[in-house]
Amino acid sequence: MKKRIATIIFLILSLIAFGFGLLYVFRENLMGYHIAFLGVNTSELNEFSPRVLQLYLALMRVAGSCMIAIGIGALLITLIPHKNEEPWAWWTLFVLFSASLTPMYFVTHHIARYIPEGQPKPPSILVLIMLGLLLISLVLSCPYFKRKKEKAS
Repeated sequence: MKKRIATIIFLILSLIAFGFGLLYVFRENLMGYHIAFLGVNTSELNEFSPRVLQLYLALMRVAGSCMIAIGIGALLITLIPHKNEEPWAWWTLFVLFSASLTPMYFVTHHIARYIPEGQPKPPSILVLIMLGLLLISLVLSCPYFKRKKEKAS
């Protein structure tokens, strides 16, 4: 049962990463919290320099592509090696998600502090929830807890 819950959580995390990746890749404009952080609207940014807006959009697409890759990679690892209880899969999911979600949380949280109240904020709470879910799924599926039980028997 623990393994099943952990697998479902890993699948949810994979799909959220994939979904955000798609959102960032196919978005035509900056996100509302990007605009709020910059303190200018897109027309003002475009008047200042159209290349700045193009650069921001290109960086969004790069970040989105990375999230798509993380989502697909984590999905495949969850469905095959993790389901087959390969110990390396646990470590890979741990590194993959923690190495992407931890800096993402600190960046979104930092940026949110500079956005005035009432303006759109980056999803730092969602990232924090994802980190919490990651921790739960890692504890539930840790191969080392299972080995200790087997040795005690």
